[in-house]
Amino acid sequence: MPTNLGHEAISALKVGHSNVTAAYVGHQPVFPNTVEITGFTLGRANSSNFGGNIIPAGFPQGGTNAQGVANGTSAKLGVTGEIGAQFTITGSGGASFNNAGSSHSTGGTLILNTSPQYFGWDTATYPGVSSVSDNDSNNCDAASRTVTFTINPIGSTQLASGVSANVTGNQSGGPGTNSYSATASISATNTNYVTTTVGGQLRWAAGASWNINWSWSNPTGYSSSGSLSAFGSGTFGGNTSASSPGSGTATWTMTSSNLSVVIFRIYINSTGCNDASNSPVTTGYIYP
Repeated sequence: MPTNLGHEAISALKVGHSNVTAAYVGHQPVFPNTVEITGFTLGRANSSNFGGNIIPAGFPQGGTNAQGVANGTSAKLGVTGEIGAQFTITGSGGASFNNAGSSHSTGGTLILNTSPQYFGWDTATYPGVSSVSDNDSNNCDAASRTVTFTINPIGSTQLASGVSANVTGNQSGGPGTNSYSATASISATNTNYVTTTVGGQLRWAAGASWNINWSWSNPTGYSSSGSLSAFGSGTFGGNTSASSPGSGTATWTMTSSNLSVVIFRIYINSTGCNDASNSPVTTGYIYP
């Protein structure tokens, strides 16, 4: 609908021989009676000063950081268009945007004061607060995902032809579990043969003891720790320092009253998203 001055459309007014291109009441445009948003972009910024603008944006699995975190990451939304354009920004797929996160918002409505203008940092220059949530960073096998921010024009503001309301960025998932085989061996030699008979069955008895020879190592580039264990109650002695790659001989003396079998294990406890698929390595069951 045209904006009129009296019975004449303002678009028909001239200053001398030149057409009137815009009219304002105070700072509010009244002609033309629509304003356009001509661009909407997503970048990744440094959170300590909101500097930088990397497009297309990519975000770490742990999400963006709170304001003021040195060398952190934040979503930086860029808007170009006519001054006075009004809109909100929303997020989905792990993205969110608090339009009222700044005193430079009016009832949750953002107003374009300069072009281009950036949003998402809770200051006069960058009103609103953007965030991208953690993408299940405790899960090594979490899939990557696409985060989306959407600009929503308000009132007489509209998107220019060809301008998408959505901007997207990729957020990393887990690196995936990396299975590998550690080199490990363990064997046991009985050094004190103590048995008892229970219900006609021969069983190991308290005081029986073994020497346990162990060794393990990792392929280059993998980080793990090792540990020894035994079935039943007993006391370890000797070289049990299997936390780092190496070898040694430990001792174990049984304190359980009786056991049908004993078994010794060496566990390879991988770090991060690595998994020693052959852990634990065992002696197999040892019968009296």
